[in-house]
Amino acid sequence: MDLPQILEDEYGGWISPKIIEDFTAYANVCFHEFGDRVAHWTTMLQPNALAQGAYDIGELPPNHCSYPFGSNCAVGNSTTEPYLFIHHSLLAHASTFYLYRRKYKAAQKGIIGLNLYTMWFYPFTDSKIDIEATERAKTFLFGWYMFCSVDSPVDTSNTQMLIFFPISIFLLMSCSRYPLTPE
Repeated sequence: MDLPQILEDEYGGWISPKIIEDFTAYANVCFHEFGDRVAHWTTMLQPNALAQGAYDIGELPPNHCSYPFGSNCAVGNSTTEPYLFIHHSLLAHASTFYLYRRKYKAAQKGIIGLNLYTMWFYPFTDSKIDIEATERAKTFLFGWYMFCSVDSPVDTSNTQMLIFFPISIFLLMSCSRYPLTPE
């Protein structure tokens, strides 16, 4: 999710909560200017992949990473920044989603959603350990977004998985604020 460089320089872009208001304001302009011609909106394109590529291994702009996760790591913290990015991108998505629903949907009759990068994993064998490893891989790739699109509560008994979500753990507890599917 490209940003104007000034937002990256001024406050750190996606790793700052200030991005939520700026992103929502940008979306408001887009809805106002193009809503008569656009019926299908996406707020974010593959933010789960961008978290890893841009804030963990640093191969995508803004090229944040830290040793040992990336190479040529001049700036960033791979331990926290991917989670800050995810947290703020979900909040920006929710804010934009509710703006569209409240201000534009009735007149424009469009739909709005979030596009995730997905792939599927299959266990190597039918063993319990392989099945559990497969579930961990799916959860880590897109579960932190998809958990919030189901009506049932998330199983937080797997404490190994909770280690991966230290900053965004509250997302698992309050999913109703994060609409992920089109209305």
